[in-house]
Amino acid sequence: MQRTSLPTSPACTINHQRGFTILEVLIALTASLLLMLGLARAYKLLGDKITERQSEMDLSVRLRDVAVRMRDELRRATCEMTPPAREAAGEGYLVYHEGPFTDTTTVLGSVPHPAPRNLNYFSDSRFGDMDDYLAFTTRAKAGAPFMGFIPRGVLDAVRFMNGQMTAAEISAYNNVYGTEMVPFYSEVAEIAYWVSPEWIRNADGSLYYENQTADGSGNFTLHPAYLDRNDDLLPDRLNLHRRVLLVRPDLNVSPAEMSIANGTTIPSPIPPTWNIPTIPILVQTTGGLRVLPISDVNASNQAVYPGAQSLNAPGLWVDSGTPAAQLLASPHWLTGLARLQQVMDLSISRVTDSWSTPATNATTTATYGMPTAILKANSLAELSRPENRFAHVRIPQQILSASPGSSMPQLALCPPHPYLIARERSPANVPDPDDPLTNPASAPTTFPHQADAAAGSAPGGTEYLNRYGRFTLKSFLRPEFNLADQVSDNGAGGRSLCRVRRGGSDIIARDVVGFNVQIFDPSAPRYIWMGPDGQPGVAGVDDDADGTTTDEAEELGWPGSDDEVVTVNDPRIDEVFVGNGNRTQSNWNASPALLFSRVDSGDFVDLGYMRLAGGPMRGLFQFDQTGGDITPGFGSPRATEFVSPFSGFSGTRVTVDTTSGPLRSTFPVPWENSGRFVMRTGAGSGVVSSFYQPVYDTWTDGYASDPFDQEGVAFGSTTTFDYAVEVGGVNGPAYFERRSTQVTPANPSPGVNATSRQVVRRRWSPMDGTFANFGQFEGQDAGQAQTIDQGSSDPVQITPPVPAPLRAIKVSIRLNDLSAETIRQQTVIQEF
Repeated sequence: MQRTSLPTSPACTINHQRGFTILEVLIALTASLLLMLGLARAYKLLGDKITERQSEMDLSVRLRDVAVRMRDELRRATCEMTPPAREAAGEGYLVYHEGPFTDTTTVLGSVPHPAPRNLNYFSDSRFGDMDDYLAFTTRAKAGAPFMGFIPRGVLDAVRFMNGQMTAAEISAYNNVYGTEMVPFYSEVAEIAYWVSPEWIRNADGSLYYENQTADGSGNFTLHPAYLDRNDDLLPDRLNLHRRVLLVRPDLNVSPAEMSIANGTTIPSPIPPTWNIPTIPILVQTTGGLRVLPISDVNASNQAVYPGAQSLNAPGLWVDSGTPAAQLLASPHWLTGLARLQQVMDLSISRVTDSWSTPATNATTTATYGMPTAILKANSLAELSRPENRFAHVRIPQQILSASPGSSMPQLALCPPHPYLIARERSPANVPDPDDPLTNPASAPTTFPHQADAAAGSAPGGTEYLNRYGRFTLKSFLRPEFNLADQVSDNGAGGRSLCRVRRGGSDIIARDVVGFNVQIFDPSAPRYIWMGPDGQPGVAGVDDDADGTTTDEAEELGWPGSDDEVVTVNDPRIDEVFVGNGNRTQSNWNASPALLFSRVDSGDFVDLGYMRLAGGPMRGLFQFDQTGGDITPGFGSPRATEFVSPFSGFSGTRVTVDTTSGPLRSTFPVPWENSGRFVMRTGAGSGVVSSFYQPVYDTWTDGYASDPFDQEGVAFGSTTTFDYAVEVGGVNGPAYFERRSTQVTPANPSPGVNATSRQVVRRRWSPMDGTFANFGQFEGQDAGQAQTIDQGSSDPVQITPPVPAPLRAIKVSIRLNDLSAETIRQQTVIQEF
């Protein structure tokens, strides 16, 4: 029988298709997300690494350009690094100024103000030394002269006098054309490097001078203010400036030569400045083209600027008729040349009055020997004298003590650092009631006063603004010396505003967090600290394999030990003298609990490191005189290890006053002889503000042979003026050192250690220098009676601040890429 197969019914077909459960989908999705997050993380890490590498490469390129340029310029420096420089040889100069900040300042003084996101990290600690200044003269490479800009009228004035201008040029010449900036060249230049903050400016681009907060007498501070949006008392941004000023003395001409070129008659009587060289400019007048001094256009002490505008620059150095003019925000004596140097890359200076009648007594006001409004283009020989250099000024004595004369040359710096002022005592004086510093146990390092804070209230009661006076020149270079887009003389009482459009052209690096210049000191001590175990090497271990477990000095610094090398740049160097935590008012000189052993000498140091306000010595030797207040005794081996021309500490201890002590000066005598100390005291007042500028300066031997009286020797012995070189303050009020002690748990309410300090006050007087020096024929009768009361039979020498040769200099430049959070440093070392 045949069987027939029936077709299978579709309803009977079983389809075995499988799907994902919800749990499986979630697991797969999670795995995918994790993979994607991992990839994103990997890409982010890769991107961050690329950004970091790009940032490092960018910083390296920027730093290398600056470092190579600086190294090459230092190699070509014109002067011998053995002070004093020979003026007759035309050596030029090198000067290095050490500001109070060091690389350890913000580490030692870092406080949570304002409170950071991470209380264990203080962003201000990234800042290092940022207020040093370096300037020198140098020669260009063969075939590559230095280039700068100058108003065309200066160059055309010389061409016009030499008959080199064509008739067409003379006919087309006008004052607008004459003030256009044109390039000029020189084989020799004066070069300066310094760091400057971003300064606050008005809407028109001119500098802003703080005038919102008055003191108890209603007086405003009127000092320049930098941008500080987070109120940490540190600049938001720092820039490295490089200014190149060409040395071209051939551009000078005398008024006599100008008169010949102008075809004018010889005046009668002939002016005393008839043969004084000065800088000319060609000016179109109603009578035709005339060559006139650029510092005295139209006999109004005004200099021609681009755009046919004029400013009161350089201005009269001092106005005896209105002494208040010397106390303006930006007076002529301080920044007058800076306004002119906005449009002139020429090394210039004020001519010193050598033609008027010298003073013959301490009460006579005279212009002899004082700076004038007449300008000259410097030569290398003239640049060997500090008063002729870029950013160097002489402070009118009317400001210092209401008597005639001036200070010795000083750098035109800003008032003391607010950051240091706010940390002069513990708890630090920061305006934040919630600051942890109110807890004595967390009190930070106390920085010493940078100048005396004697009588008078702080502006608005806010001490960190500036309670020392605008002219305590201690920190950044004055902002008027930075090239700007617009410049005005409103700080000197004027109303002019000129557009020069040069802002930022002198900046060679931005976002700088460190510019540290150091000098090689062959005697700088180096120590090894024994570590917490108090023993050399590893305590109780035979480190040197001599067969004994005795802890010997030879085991100091052995690998694996807790010993630590401590140099003069180390934050712990002060513990060589004072045990940490023992700085109380009654126990400043406590013996350290753990010993330090000197093992070597020689290091690059910050000049005057023993006395820097922000240095790691923390003010132990700031202005001490008697020796017993801080250290166990200056005769001890530990103290004498720091004696050096570069440290700022002298072992000579010259007695300067026997009336109460005796008091002894522990500053190196050459520092005091150089006149870098300035004492400010109002007439008839005991208010004193003293400061000093630590500098290495190649100086000049010209002070020993010129006709001026840089000794400031007083005539007679009964004068009521602090007119002479005062060693010991015999004729005037003493400087009172004020040093606040640290707060510690054992000493929650410290006092102020005030020690009388007689400061050397060197004056540059308006008298003839020969009056004050007897010379080799002292006591011999030349047939003519002496009619002038000699001030000194043993003249004080005008010495370089540091007479020791300069063996090497080290410059460290540190940049910060804020977006990539990267910091990189380049170092230049130049041996001489």
